[in-house]
Amino acid sequence: MKKRQKIRRTIVFLLFLLFPVYINFLSPVLIIGGAYEGIINGSFIVFGILFFVTLFGGRLWCGWVCPAGGLQESCEPFVRKTRTKNWGLLIKYIYWVSWLGLIAMFFIKAGGVKSINFFYMSGSGISILDDIIVIVYLSVILLIFILNVTLGQRSFCKYVCWMSPFMEIGNNLRFTFKLPGLRLKADSDACISCGKCNKTCPMSIDVQTNVSKGMITDINCHMCYQCADVCPNGCIHN
Repeated sequence: MKKRQKIRRTIVFLLFLLFPVYINFLSPVLIIGGAYEGIINGSFIVFGILFFVTLFGGRLWCGWVCPAGGLQESCEPFVRKTRTKNWGLLIKYIYWVSWLGLIAMFFIKAGGVKSINFFYMSGSGISILDDIIVIVYLSVILLIFILNVTLGQRSFCKYVCWMSPFMEIGNNLRFTFKLPGLRLKADSDACISCGKCNKTCPMSIDVQTNVSKGMITDINCHMCYQCADVCPNGCIHN
């Protein structure tokens, strides 16, 4: 395994272990609770920051920081690789749009934004100190594991993750408007069509087809660099 992958996997695994500490700041439910009272909370701010970062850095969060990614990569030896199914994407966006609609409705009902409280319902900022959060945490972990075992590699990212649509849209915008920033380029002339990039991609992207275009433009690319590190000719690079 390349040094870059050892570093990346160590980071996402450690952040997975620390997930109980900061799960409140990635909670879609607390955003709804805050909206009901007209409060912008920590999760709201974090989601906004991630969307902005994606416009210029792609989905680095997903590949290098996401705690759910750490758990899913730990499960890789036990799960199969599958292509993303359209029905799964449809379901994810249906509940995501419904969630946004609910947040907007509650803010309107509350009379708009009244305050900003990053630690709303988070006490000292350490999520695990709340007994209810322990149950929520264990439920999320169980959901991620079951999805990966039953539907295949990175299924949580593909079909359930409430943060994924923000970054998919951000990624789409940065490629559509050709925004400057970090992206994976490719030397198509050096490609020998060995298929190793496709086999190693955790999101089951057709990397080889992207290489032929000279750039990895799939909105599901997590910027994990696994395709770049496995390529025998170094076709994929920044």
